Amino acid sequence: MDNSPSPEISNIVNYIKNNPKKELSISYLSDLINLSESRFKHRFKKEIGIPPGEFIMRNKINYAKENFSNYDSIQDLAFALEFSSSNYFASVFKKYTGSTPTEYLKDTLS
Repeated sequence: MDNSPSPEISNIVNYIKNNPKKELSISYLSDLINLSESRFKHRFKKEIGIPPGEFIMRNKINYAKENFSNYDSIQDLAFALEFSSSNYFASVFKKYTGSTPTEYLKDTLS
């Protein structure tokens, strides 16, 4: 049995990966492939292994880890990634990496 995602879901994965700084809603993504939100969420999780919202957040955090040096501050990066505040960004970052953005930067620079 082939476990690779369907072409539609693969396209959505690529779209998410290529647009980390966009505010991507589940309704927008489900509309792109003409599925209801619930059907989209179900298929995405089944084919990718995690819910689409979590995939989007993980993608934003991976982008952040690779691009801190391109921004003047953590706050600038948080807002570029469409987080509502730098505190929210820091809490999501810590959830997925185990450290705050400041701790992460300190560890990678030392």
